[in-house]
Amino acid sequence: MGADFLLYSLPWTQLNETRQKSLHDAIDQMADEQVKDVADAVGSFDDESIPSVRKAIHAAVRDYMVLDNRRDTTTWRHGYDPVTRIYTGGLSWGEPPTECGQTFDIIATCDPIYNLLEHWALEESPETTSIFKLRDSLDHVTAALETCLAHFGSQMPKSDRKQRTKLAAAARSLLGSEAIPPMPAGVDQHHPSSIRDVLAEFCRDVEAADREQIAEDWPDLVVTYDKAKAALELGVPC
Repeated sequence: MGADFLLYSLPWTQLNETRQKSLHDAIDQMADEQVKDVADAVGSFDDESIPSVRKAIHAAVRDYMVLDNRRDTTTWRHGYDPVTRIYTGGLSWGEPPTECGQTFDIIATCDPIYNLLEHWALEESPETTSIFKLRDSLDHVTAALETCLAHFGSQMPKSDRKQRTKLAAAARSLLGSEAIPPMPAGVDQHHPSSIRDVLAEFCRDVEAADREQIAEDWPDLVVTYDKAKAALELGVPC
């Protein structure tokens, strides 16, 4: 009977001291039943082996920290996956195909640890970073639009003032809800067009005013305007 090809993967993220402590605390807090779920990966099967399994999970976390320095692993981020992952694999006759294969197996079957690694890897992904930047830009632009309304609203035609007030209120509503998702998976489930409307309307208002006067009276407003223009040029979804 021939060998089979086995491929292992884990979310890849850097572990600082705070994260290391969080992982080891999570292991210590795991219920015995959760520890038993990892027993097969460790190679222990009876209730008396629970302490040794828990110890093996701690060791796997320590090994995880240096997986990217090994010659039998590689990191890769697939185009449709927001998370960078680390891989190992090879031909197997029943045992892990690489020396670090058991580390992968232990962490992959330990839900509390795997979920924390996945969460941190998502936080570091380019998509998530872009969403956080978008939220920050929208917050600044909304505040600037509200400032424009407070100072120039009385000079605007009633219909324009009403439209801008409505946009500012819609932006505040987006910022106060989950409409701008915390993770990339939710991006297509919400309403990014409203965000582009607010950014574009704000830019038009600044461009229609005296930029030199605005720069003198409200220099922060010009900074926010530059951020809004950059966001539009980068292609905020519409």
